[in-house]
Amino acid sequence: MEAQARVDDWTSRLTGLSLERIAEARGTIESWGIEHVSAEVCQRADIDASASACMLVSAVEELRERGAQESQLVAKLRRDRETWSALTEILAGRSVLRFFDPASEIELDWRPGRTGPNADFRIREPGQKAVSIEFKSIGLSDLETAFFQRTAPLLSQLCPDSGMATHHIAVENPHPIHIPSRAERRAFAQEDRRRRKRLPAAVRDLHGAVVAAHYTEQKYLERVRNVVQEALRQLHPGDDCWVAIWWSNGAPALSVQQVLSTIELPQHVLGVMVVGAGIAFPIPSIHYFDQRLPRDELLNGDKELPVVSLEDHPLAGRVFDAFEGSTGVRPMLLLDPYGIRGKREKLLFRDGSRQIFPFNLLIDRDPPAMRKFVASSAPG
Repeated sequence: MEAQARVDDWTSRLTGLSLERIAEARGTIESWGIEHVSAEVCQRADIDASASACMLVSAVEELRERGAQESQLVAKLRRDRETWSALTEILAGRSVLRFFDPASEIELDWRPGRTGPNADFRIREPGQKAVSIEFKSIGLSDLETAFFQRTAPLLSQLCPDSGMATHHIAVENPHPIHIPSRAERRAFAQEDRRRRKRLPAAVRDLHGAVVAAHYTEQKYLERVRNVVQEALRQLHPGDDCWVAIWWSNGAPALSVQQVLSTIELPQHVLGVMVVGAGIAFPIPSIHYFDQRLPRDELLNGDKELPVVSLEDHPLAGRVFDAFEGSTGVRPMLLLDPYGIRGKREKLLFRDGSRQIFPFNLLIDRDPPAMRKFVASSAPG
């Protein structure tokens, strides 16, 4: 219980979620009686789980207010033994509502008697033809999972004595990451003392290490293309449809837009949406960044990338730009700097065991020089 309390406290510091809301959300999920979901987001003491509980319950509440049946949403979670595909699908369902009339309603798109494919959700706008939406999540690839498995065991050795350290390496580099020497740790500690003075007091002592993988962009874009084409095969030709994918920060939004523009969409598919969530340290807010990319003839000459943040936050644009300049997967270990009985407990450990993350987490924006890793990535 003490470890969970410490995790919840740091979750609140990083996300801006209140401790009361975290506890309330956990209780709601437990009341659903879904053993594997409770085990993943209620009984695991880490920031991903605590934040996910709030995100999930908030999404279910909003979808219920817009016409979805809570029992059907809970059933969707019950059927997904892996939890995260259904969880992010529900989060995405909440997000895409922002693109439609506030009076629109959403329902699970399963229609008795229909043969052939059904999409995940169906949105009914006043005076408009109903629209179906098919969701897909892009989790870790085999290459990225192997990278996590190779680098995650090193994170505890990469943690400095204080503060956060981010290391950069090519995703396919077989060589081990350099473990800092004692002299290098002393130099980092001196630099970190200056950095910490600029941080808010509540998160000044956050402690851990991150490894940023580079040369991932092109392969991520190929997976986006494949996932969208798979989704197209699941859409009923008699419906107006959108495809929505869960954003995992594998490539800049402009690159995603460009690769999607090369996919030939059937006439009944209106376009593609990219939805997802992100936290950029030290801003304590979860931003839901959603992009709608209509087929060309629906753009009305407007080629600019439309991006919506569900949070009315003055720094939302800066947060999005930080992610745009810092793409790629990131094995990560965050430790409680104060510890429990002298032991620094894990607050978050992204080691690849979860294939889909509830939000992208950016501790340090990549230095401009690091962008050469992405810019020079070649099709593979």
